[in-house]
Amino acid sequence: METKKMMRSYFFQITAVLFILICLVIAALAFTADRVTISRVEQQTEKQSENSVEVSSNALRDSIGNLHEEIMGLQVNVNNMNELERVVRETNLLDIDTGFKSFFYYDLKTKKFTWFSSEDRRIKDSKILEDDDFLQALTSTDFHMSKRYPLQSDYLTYMYVPVRNGSERVGIFGGGLSLMNSLVFRNSLESFDDETMAYLFNSKGEPLATSRNLVTDKERVLTQSVVDRAFQTVEPYDIFSTNKDMYYFARDLKVTDWKILVRTPRSVFYEPVYTTRQQYLVIAALTLVPV
Repeated sequence: METKKMMRSYFFQITAVLFILICLVIAALAFTADRVTISRVEQQTEKQSENSVEVSSNALRDSIGNLHEEIMGLQVNVNNMNELERVVRETNLLDIDTGFKSFFYYDLKTKKFTWFSSEDRRIKDSKILEDDDFLQALTSTDFHMSKRYPLQSDYLTYMYVPVRNGSERVGIFGGGLSLMNSLVFRNSLESFDDETMAYLFNSKGEPLATSRNLVTDKERVLTQSVVDRAFQTVEPYDIFSTNKDMYYFARDLKVTDWKILVRTPRSVFYEPVYTTRQQYLVIAALTLVPV
């Protein structure tokens, strides 16, 4: 009788040890699978974000490049304001969607602005003269993009294009792009899916556009701490996360000085991990059933 009790006791002890060993093995396998899955998902997320940013960067480069070429074509008319105005009117440069909402020419010799857009679409001359990007364009051969300017339920960002006559700088063209209407911004972030939000920034950290996802305005909002964290990076791109989201930041779009920040919910990122854990829980349950 005592022998049977001892045998039964040993049996339960051995069973308990086996149970613990099985749990430990399953836990180790689950942990290893988690790490492998996370690593793969990180790589996949990085690759997808990188590809989408590249598509957006190319779209921005094409749009801005086309507008720049159109402006450069006006240089031959800067000595004849009547002819210049006629050419501007006959082109699509003053089309809010495909061109500019606001447009001017600044003559370096006379220090005078000539506006080709109505007064309600302009900002004050004094603000432009104080704009650091405008001042840089005065001594540069490259175009510069301004900060955001509020204008009647809209924002403008100006493209300042220096004008030369031979080796002599003679003036500046300025075209104000509408952040609300311009196709430059409306089409630039179309490559991102519905689960991912993308934000286009200028060099000052001011938002210019977001991808057109079906989300509320509240869901579009970024905290300043996230923006500050993104702009700290000095590398071409960076990946970081918060408790809620993961971010991919591309600081060098090779077009002007704009940047893109991509936000992906962690729930999307970790979905494969959750699936793997559930699978191991099922395996653990099935393994323990006979016990």
